[in-house]
Amino acid sequence: MKRLLTRLVASRGVQGYFDLYEVPRERLESFDLPERADIFAPGGLPGGSLWDSLESSGLRWQGWNWRTPQAEAFAQALQSIESGDRDVCFIYTAELDAWLHREGTQGPGVAACLDAVEQFVRDAFTTSARAGRPLWCHVLSDHGMVDVRTHVDLTGRLRSVPFRAGRDYEVFLDSTFARFWWRHPGARVAVHEAFATESRGRWLDRAMLERHGAWFADHRFGEDLWLLEPGAILVPSFMGTQPVAAMHGYDPEHPEMTAFYASNRDLPAGLRGLRDVRGFLERECAALAAEAAA
Repeated sequence: MKRLLTRLVASRGVQGYFDLYEVPRERLESFDLPERADIFAPGGLPGGSLWDSLESSGLRWQGWNWRTPQAEAFAQALQSIESGDRDVCFIYTAELDAWLHREGTQGPGVAACLDAVEQFVRDAFTTSARAGRPLWCHVLSDHGMVDVRTHVDLTGRLRSVPFRAGRDYEVFLDSTFARFWWRHPGARVAVHEAFATESRGRWLDRAMLERHGAWFADHRFGEDLWLLEPGAILVPSFMGTQPVAAMHGYDPEHPEMTAFYASNRDLPAGLRGLRDVRGFLERECAALAAEAAA
């Protein structure tokens, strides 16, 4: 049934990523889950993206995303570097993330995946040098990863309150946090009381959400958010009923949530989030376009 629904949604014109995971079917209508467009393509994100900037820059560019296997994307990018038919090659690979979830940070598959990334970077520089063209290289991750050490089950606590999900309140159980929308005033009080004795998580206040750009006045992503401590995951959750070895999606201030960025270009001070990265890469593309036009 899940596969059938996924194919049905795709047939209705949803071009982006979509998976039902373990969301109860009777609750699907309460959530807007699918990407409406490909977020790795121009026009895929509201307010524009790096891809829109590349499209209007006049640069010849190509992007590879999670739909293309890592080895295949690496090989095609090396061909473009050798032939010079692209000014910008952008590769997004989800294979390291998948290995980390499967094995944890010390797994052999993780090490092999990192080795493959390192070899690709080495090959890219070798290929560009052989072709007589300089290479501006940027290697970055979008988050860190924490090894999972404990599991938390919130479903029992929610069953204990005298209010029903889908009627008195709505909840989305993610891997590391729970989001709530309240329909009955007593439901909020009851759920907060039920969670009071669970020491492995906490309610997020507005100050923290604002500090990290996650406060929305219309509560589109939840009126109240309850976040787990790093290393804990919700099992079961709407993301799955089986535990994984490592997870992300914790407090951004936790040291193991720090992302990685390396480049042979000078990185600006204050590069702290993806919005900063977008601005920096757009300036890099503008400099490359100016250099190509000179």
